[in-house]
Amino acid sequence: MAGQINWIHTTPLSRIAAEMIKARPAGEVSREALGLLDEMEGLLGEPVLNCTARDA
Repeated sequence: MAGQINWIHTTPLSRIAAEMIKARPAGEVSREALGLLDEMEGLLGEPVLNCTARDA
């Protein structure tokens, strides 16, 4: 589980950094990063997706 959490953290950050170094507009980069996160969410296992869920 820790590996998946690390992956979901480092992948978008490195992509954002690389695109900002290219002097791309921040709005475009952030929209693409959100799309990337949406795609990545589908690849995560249930334990990761529910690790902070609490009963109401």
